[in-house]
Amino acid sequence: MSCEMNLAYFIVDNGLFGSWNTKPYLDNNAKLLLILQAYLAQFSQQEIMRSFFPGEHLMCAPENMNDVVLVGVDIEWFERGNNDITEIGLAILDTARLPATDHVFKILECMEFSHFRLKKTAHMVNTHLCKSRPDKFQYGTTKFVSQLDATHLLFDAFTHRRPDGTNRPVVFVGHAVENDLKVLKQHFSLDLEQLDVVVATLDTQVLAREAGIPSSGPVIGLMQLLAHFQIHEMYLHTAGNDIASTMIAAFLTATLKSKELARHQMSMYKGKETWKHVNGLKHQAQDKPVSGLGDLLFCTKCNSLFHLVEQCGVAVWCEKCAASREHVGKAKTHMTEKCGVGEWLKMSHEELVEPCQPCLASSQQKRKDKANTHTREKCGFKILDQMEAAGGSVEEELDLDIDVGPWENE
Repeated sequence: MSCEMNLAYFIVDNGLFGSWNTKPYLDNNAKLLLILQAYLAQFSQQEIMRSFFPGEHLMCAPENMNDVVLVGVDIEWFERGNNDITEIGLAILDTARLPATDHVFKILECMEFSHFRLKKTAHMVNTHLCKSRPDKFQYGTTKFVSQLDATHLLFDAFTHRRPDGTNRPVVFVGHAVENDLKVLKQHFSLDLEQLDVVVATLDTQVLAREAGIPSSGPVIGLMQLLAHFQIHEMYLHTAGNDIASTMIAAFLTATLKSKELARHQMSMYKGKETWKHVNGLKHQAQDKPVSGLGDLLFCTKCNSLFHLVEQCGVAVWCEKCAASREHVGKAKTHMTEKCGVGEWLKMSHEELVEPCQPCLASSQQKRKDKANTHTREKCGFKILDQMEAAGGSVEEELDLDIDVGPWENE
């Protein structure tokens, strides 16, 4: 049976005609995107990721599978809650322009990496929980953007148009993607379901599980996943580095269950050789020209667009600190609008302990809200692992109202 006939049966079997009848506004390209989305739903995430290697294409795939754009996003927020977004990392790969090679890092050289810091919150740097170095983007040059510009660049990252104006299909890639999907919707009004261009979502935590990579927790953290391939990134929790590392891990993980690919890749990526390829990718990415929205210079101390904070000699004054006997010595270090003394004064009257990181990274908001109430050692949710290993259910046996979801285990 021909691929065209198979595709026709597939459309009928999946009830897509009925779906189109309830959405008369769909144009032909939108219908083709729905077909591709339903088609890819049949495959594992690893099979989809592997299909971007030469000779590993999915059988009888719709023609627009050859026109997919891979889009990776990582979003960082200030450690005390997720109300203040501080960084955005983007990785975009046009699969229609891939070279005819199965060398992972030759493919990754075609990817565009970007790192953005939001001007309003760029002075907020995480130092207590997931320590970050937003000034250490390893795959290019950091740019500073406004909230409005950030919204525009995120929208543009997911909408790639052909010359005739129709949208190309997008495969979204991330690590613990539920967190980023929620932030995109809440803070940037970007609902990927409403865009109708994302035909598949791939999560490196799922890819790792499908590949049988061992984890020290319920789900694997990015650091542990990278370590599996002998990659040790010094500056994780910087959005641009995180999404670049996520894409590297996604492609390497995709090779593990294909004997032909794995045999070839293992000869190239052993021990220090992998790290050499990563460093080579960093140098290649740093040499690419910088374009698009944002400013290369922005001072997080005085808001100048002509220098960075390291070169700042501007005298600033904080009225809040000046009025506080405890913080008066810091009054000349920042502007009033950048002062967090109210929040930290409140915290200083409490016992400041490191919040429970699995709860803090949980995709379940109810759990995330409880992260600052206990340490990881005192977390009541860890009993779930013990019960699950024994084949039981905490909710059933203890009648607990626990809202549990996957977390990134760093």
